[in-house]
Amino acid sequence: NSGLQALSSKESVKNQCVINSVQLLINIKNRAVGHPVLKAQLMSQAIAGVSEKPTPYYT
Repeated sequence: NSGLQALSSKESVKNQCVINSVQLLINIKNRAVGHPVLKAQLMSQAIAGVSEKPTPYYT
């Protein structure tokens, strides 16, 4: 039974991390709404991060 308890506590920690991440994203989004320039910068950085490919692909 102790193994099951350990597993459930591990799961709750994981869930807490997810909740924290979501809250953080919401906070960032709410702040960015008030600052169009900051929002644009964040968006361009996010797009750059997604579209960026490692250099070996180009060679």
